[in-house]
Amino acid sequence: MTNSQKLIALLEDDAATRDEVTETLHYNNYVVVSSGSQESFLSKIENLEVDVYLIDLGLPDGNGLDLIRELKERPGCGGIIVLSGRSDDTDKIVGLEIGADDYITKPHNPRELLARVGSLLRRLEKNKTLEQPSTERKDNESIPFGQWVLNTGSRQLFGPENKEVTLTRSEFDLLLLFLKSKNRAISREELISKLRGNDWAGYDRSIDGLVSRLRQKLSNEDSTVEYIKTIHGIGYLFNFNPE
Repeated sequence: MTNSQKLIALLEDDAATRDEVTETLHYNNYVVVSSGSQESFLSKIENLEVDVYLIDLGLPDGNGLDLIRELKERPGCGGIIVLSGRSDDTDKIVGLEIGADDYITKPHNPRELLARVGSLLRRLEKNKTLEQPSTERKDNESIPFGQWVLNTGSRQLFGPENKEVTLTRSEFDLLLLFLKSKNRAISREELISKLRGNDWAGYDRSIDGLVSRLRQKLSNEDSTVEYIKTIHGIGYLFNFNPE
């Protein structure tokens, strides 16, 4: 798929930066929708299939971190890159832990921006390729664990009392990987390789953030079992058949 078919959604409250980024992306044949406020941004993307979001954290009418959380809950959410003037490591880590795929500090180099957008798009395309075998599975194949059932055909997760819990694409892929590993400790490096592809250019902490979000969703509905255990110095282990 060419750049001309890729849609980038830019939320940046500084008009000069917004115009500069939009011009750079347009010059490189991306389709761009841009806004200077969260309200306008959400209105513009409501019915669009966005490939990559570029999100500023400091907004006149909202919080960029809250917006990222909201976007990650949407089915089929595209990639997310934070574009922010906040250079503190804490801000970077928080942004990545809640679901951003990358973080660029302003002022930025336009070539770096293009490189990171291109890298993220390649990872997303690779993820789609890796997901292809699951589409060849028998429809409505179910994997039970504890009080839960994961349906690989519909990509749905049902918890105690058959309550459905919404998963993002990345959360579903991670859970399926855990379930296929069955009580085997998996290193963070293996998770990165299998979930993101070998050209991973982000931060390892984003994997920790993804694990944390999945762990929270499982514990919200079934607080009696710790399904995902941290194995210090190694990675994570999924408790497939808890007592």
